[in-house]
Amino acid sequence: MSKIAIVGTGISGLTCANYLKSMADVTLFEKARGVGGRMATRRADPFCFDHGAQYFTANTIDFKRFIKPMLDNKVLVPWRGRFVEFRGDTIVKIHSSNYEDIHYIGTPGMNSMAKYLSEGLDIKLSTRITSINKFDDLWQLQSEGGGTYLGFDWVIITAPAKQTYELMPRQFKYYNERQDHLMTSCISVMLGLDTSLDLDFDCAKIFKSDIDLISVNSNKPDRKNRYSLLIQSAHRWADLHMNDSKDSILTHLCQETSQLLRKDVSKAVHKDVHFWRYAKGTKRQEASILIDNNSKLAACGDWCLDGSVESAFTAALNVSSDIRNVLSNE
Repeated sequence: MSKIAIVGTGISGLTCANYLKSMADVTLFEKARGVGGRMATRRADPFCFDHGAQYFTANTIDFKRFIKPMLDNKVLVPWRGRFVEFRGDTIVKIHSSNYEDIHYIGTPGMNSMAKYLSEGLDIKLSTRITSINKFDDLWQLQSEGGGTYLGFDWVIITAPAKQTYELMPRQFKYYNERQDHLMTSCISVMLGLDTSLDLDFDCAKIFKSDIDLISVNSNKPDRKNRYSLLIQSAHRWADLHMNDSKDSILTHLCQETSQLLRKDVSKAVHKDVHFWRYAKGTKRQEASILIDNNSKLAACGDWCLDGSVESAFTAALNVSSDIRNVLSNE
């Protein structure tokens, strides 16, 4: 049986592993302490924050089929909340998630989807892969802690674009295309409050502001935690201020939020910040299949398409389907 190494345990990495595990011996490597990537949840009792993706939609038949078992098992549920759009400090559009445009969330946190997909997989957490080299005509992976992992026929990297191409061996057919996959940043602010702000929405998309999104995290289904807000910065603002101090970022984004909502969020009893250095691709790739059958290397992620959760799945499905075809003909 072929051996496959997958670097990264976001939705792309976990999707690849689930589609390939019946045909190969699959090992996943994850630098963080848990799986999920931007399908992330942070708990700070009595508060809870989905500090990455707030929700996702499903448009293709393949993705709807993929998430159905998770819906059946209540790992995912629809979020039929009050969604609005702001321009300046004025709400210009109000809509609710309906059957044609359902917003899905994980329960009890967004990382529940990744935890479900990781069940039964061989995952090495807290293992940052630093190099990939050929050894006896097979791939060898080295980790930051000095670990060596030998004997892989295939390597699939599902990290953000910049990290993928920094790690990818130069034999990779698409190596010289790395400049086409720039990614922008995002900064998430987590606020926990003693009392509700009584807002007229559950999730707001913001235009013409240093803020991109405000989500009342505690209003999501099956959240039993205290009142919490998740604020995401605009990508252009994060690119300029990624290296600012945490205090200055908190001060500015809280001021922006207070002005927008006309409510003082500085009274939050819990405040924290998370930096997403590679949050969203800036250029859409026409082909979502980055696979080199000669070197047996592949790359995929949401950056291959439009940056959504569904695109992370689609890119991984395309890559794993091609590899399955190769393995079935060996």
